[in-house]
Amino acid sequence: SPKAHSLCTGCKLVKYCNRECQKAHWPQHKAACKAASRKATIVVIDPSDMGGVPTLYNYKSGNTTTSSGGGALSGMKPGASCTIKFQRPIPAPGCKMADTLMAYNKKRTIQFSLFSSYPSHARIFAKIKECASTGGIKAYFSSTVNAKGQLELDIENMLPVPPW
Repeated sequence: SPKAHSLCTGCKLVKYCNRECQKAHWPQHKAACKAASRKATIVVIDPSDMGGVPTLYNYKSGNTTTSSGGGALSGMKPGASCTIKFQRPIPAPGCKMADTLMAYNKKRTIQFSLFSSYPSHARIFAKIKECASTGGIKAYFSSTVNAKGQLELDIENMLPVPPW
């Protein structure tokens, strides 16, 4: 069975099919990797600062979903990495934008909420507002769970919008 793609452990921006491919690509990737690593601003989020599972509304299908997973980071072990989408809820016409962020991975096995009142969360809100390609509503970040079980996000290196 095909093995899951692994992220470069330096910049966490490039995926490789295996270790051999990563080593073969290193001469071409080295400079960009080091530049991205120097530019990184890591935000650490403790699971105790994460809110409950949000109900997600799909504007294309009109369906709502909630997590079938066992908690905010139940799908990730220390050292694991994945892309997480952070999205500000789109308000109904005439309503104020919420001060909550919904966060989830592609499979929705990881879902939680963040709040602008927490200092580290406010930094993520600010980065998302800068994301012109999504109208300041959403952004994708590479994330890793550290040895303490906390989520680490590189908020300076937003990922391109994936096809999900």
